[in-house]
Amino acid sequence: MKKKLISMILAASMSASLLAGCSTFESDNSSSKTKTTKASTEAAEDDTETSAAKETEAADAKESASENETADAAGETKDTAKAETEEAETKTEAEGSEATGSGSFVWACPSLIGMNPVKSNSNNDYDVYYLTQAGLVRPTEDGYEPDLAERWEISKDKLTYTFYLRDSKWSDGEPVKADDFVYAFSQYLDPELAWINQSYLTYIEGAQAYASGEGKWEDVAVKAKDDKTLEIKVTNPGTDLLTVLAFITPYPLRQDKMEEYGDAYGSSVDKSLYSGPYTCTEWILDSKYVLTKNDTYWDAKDNWQIQTIEGMEIADDGTKVAMFENGEIDAIYTIGGQYVDQMTEDGAAVTPFSSNGIEAMYFNENTKNEAAKEVLSNADFRKALSYALNREGIAQAVNPLFHGYNRITTEVYTDGNGKKVTDEYPVECAPLAGDEEKAKEYLDKALKALGYADASELPDMTLMSYERDDHKLMGEMMVDAWKSILGITSIKYEQYPINTAIGNFYALSFDMFVIGTEGGVFPYSNAMNFKTGGDLNPGYWSNEKYDSLIAKISESTDAKEQNDILNQAEQLILDEGIYCPLYMQGQATVAQDYVENFSVAKKGYGYFFKDLKVNK
Repeated sequence: MKKKLISMILAASMSASLLAGCSTFESDNSSSKTKTTKASTEAAEDDTETSAAKETEAADAKESASENETADAAGETKDTAKAETEEAETKTEAEGSEATGSGSFVWACPSLIGMNPVKSNSNNDYDVYYLTQAGLVRPTEDGYEPDLAERWEISKDKLTYTFYLRDSKWSDGEPVKADDFVYAFSQYLDPELAWINQSYLTYIEGAQAYASGEGKWEDVAVKAKDDKTLEIKVTNPGTDLLTVLAFITPYPLRQDKMEEYGDAYGSSVDKSLYSGPYTCTEWILDSKYVLTKNDTYWDAKDNWQIQTIEGMEIADDGTKVAMFENGEIDAIYTIGGQYVDQMTEDGAAVTPFSSNGIEAMYFNENTKNEAAKEVLSNADFRKALSYALNREGIAQAVNPLFHGYNRITTEVYTDGNGKKVTDEYPVECAPLAGDEEKAKEYLDKALKALGYADASELPDMTLMSYERDDHKLMGEMMVDAWKSILGITSIKYEQYPINTAIGNFYALSFDMFVIGTEGGVFPYSNAMNFKTGGDLNPGYWSNEKYDSLIAKISESTDAKEQNDILNQAEQLILDEGIYCPLYMQGQATVAQDYVENFSVAKKGYGYFFKDLKVNK
């Protein structure tokens, strides 16, 4: 089960607004294939008509190229008249399937944990929300496209965004209104609810004060001008609000249903409401879920042709592979690296890729384990554990698709010159292969400061994570390294069901915790998680200097200045050792040869099944 608490990177750095000046964007209502990409965002300095024409030409060219490629591929396979006949029959059946929205897709994928977007702490859920909900814009592989917002305008000063909603309905037939977004934003920003992606919305005027408990909701600049018009104002003209909205996708919420079901909202299929292309019609926790096409969704007629999607939680890779080979499932969300070569040789459509996710260990200075609190609050002790780890060795043992990592900022971001931010802004950190001598030096310094004669006197501590086979191996290797290199025998590794583990993390009921997260929208996004009250800092650490640096990043509109400050913040947190990166995640999806257009988010979240076909 892949864990991603923060997800979907659609832009590598803070960029200008989608359209310069007093500008507009309008989708082509005759086609749902209009897409806004990073390239078009950077180039969109022309007037509306020119921008729309360029986008239409690009979309047409892309569609034409796709059709030509399909035709060429089809031509190569037509070896006999019989093959041609069979292909024609298959095509006819497929077209009939598209017309009625028939067909099913069964696959092995992460489990669905909950269906309340406000309360979800796992992007296992957000992957499914991509199918069951709809936002103002919809993330795509190469950017985003209009969804419930048919078009939008950006003011000349780039501070006001006006969204015009298309005619769309909830799964119960009620219209989706601008007020549903206003109510949703009030929930996502509610300081008591502390939504996991809340910090991304603090770019909105009045949002920071409200989310911190110091302001009023009435002062937050998210307003419904009428049922079909939503206005959002931001505080910084450098904010790329469209990318932010695509990245975190704050879905609309119906106030009447949220209040009717209360805390039970999203706890079962009959206590949930859907605005997207599918509804959830069956859900067994830690087992499976079934999604059924939502005919009330505005784009249901032209796209999203698979009628039912069944997602099965299968923990063991061997079991998944066996079921795939037996034809019991159509695809697998991720397989272990050891299966990639063989499955490729067997003719399966295997797609390996690196994600923007970092697996990392967090130390808790405010642990409820009183005997260990002082030890875990010692930066030298934390760095001793960090420097003792061979990150590359652990990563490769866990999964050949992973690689060791030791930075806060992920390696996918580039600066204004196209150079990697991590290359241009180096930091001093633990070597990927570890440094045993340095680790021992840090431990000796820590033991002296703490008043211990040697490592055998250290209190019992626990390294915690959630249940997953590769995490078990990772945890055991980490504990073994600390034992063999540093002589620390008092640390044990424990795994819990994912809901329990995540609950312990946010309740600060842990000593050390390993979890995977996504890098975020901007180069500094991950660093923002660790400020006091940050999305991934429920209270395990606080540092005034670090908070000050993060605040300066948010205030700046210059990318170079932001990267300079980020470099200082990253060095500070690595020196503190409170956050210990372990490795960058990678994975491989696999699909049967009869499955077409199967795609999942390579960076971020989402199951991109809009054009999915199952021809069997």
